[in-house]
Amino acid sequence: MIDRIEYLSQLFSVAGYEKDLLEEIKKENNKYADECYFDNIGNLIFHKNGKGNKIIVNTPVSSPGVFITHINDDGTLKFKNIGNISPYYLIGCKVKNISGEDVGIIYADSIDSEKSINIDDLHVDTGFSKENCNIEIGDVLMPYCNYLNRNNNLFGTNLKTATSIFILENLIKEKYDNDIYFVFSIMDNLGYKGAKVAVNEISPLYAYIISGSGTDNKTTKISKGNGVVLRIKDSHIIVDKNLRDEIKGILNDNDIPYQSEILVNDGFTNNEVKYSNNGVKTVNLNFPVKSSDSLVQCINTEDINYLIKSLKIILKTK
Repeated sequence: MIDRIEYLSQLFSVAGYEKDLLEEIKKENNKYADECYFDNIGNLIFHKNGKGNKIIVNTPVSSPGVFITHINDDGTLKFKNIGNISPYYLIGCKVKNISGEDVGIIYADSIDSEKSINIDDLHVDTGFSKENCNIEIGDVLMPYCNYLNRNNNLFGTNLKTATSIFILENLIKEKYDNDIYFVFSIMDNLGYKGAKVAVNEISPLYAYIISGSGTDNKTTKISKGNGVVLRIKDSHIIVDKNLRDEIKGILNDNDIPYQSEILVNDGFTNNEVKYSNNGVKTVNLNFPVKSSDSLVQCINTEDINYLIKSLKIILKTK
């Protein structure tokens, strides 16, 4: 588990540039599916054919990044963000290019404790002159930090994405009576572009959206090590009460700990798939993530095991 999540977290996956990551997922898992393909927008889809309900299990694979807009004479790089990431989280991060090569470190131009920092106040120091930095305007870079494993707690960049992928990889290996599509969707950081296309193509009855839930939620307290997170509401969705009660019953019957989550002014854009076609019965089943919107996230392996166990049961029950 740990080695696979670490490896996935380090692959280049900036929104719009997810192909290498998706090719790795395809290579490792296509033998478990009846059908494996890329759709027209670039989502990776594994289909396990069955005679039961048509179900999508979806996770986004995009990560935040930056694209270079200007190269200064001293070799420092100015950039804009891809996806929603606070400039405060970027300071001190390494950045690498799509080939996996380190390019430099992100710094603030200057720091004034009385002024807020925005993306235009940052730069990448490459350590080289403009002529030798080997960067062009329009290049895309992925910020990242070092990885750490301590006492079943994993710390690192893109762990929310890598863990969600790992969970789906485990589910693909199972046998089901239902007709299930495992969708690794792209460009979530630019809105729910990939997930929307997949749902419109497949037209499922159910959609299970898998991701992470932040432990810093002020509305309902979510904690690492306390099991599956069942989202009841966010700014994009109110989960059907019958559906969530049914899931709660499955979790209780199998002694799987869970936490209920309510978000007021935040939410997961992939939940918008609920309103596609004639409507899709949609629910989020997540794992807790500390500092989920930052570049140094933390997850607990026990929560991952609980979520995998619960999803295997749910997908065979529906």
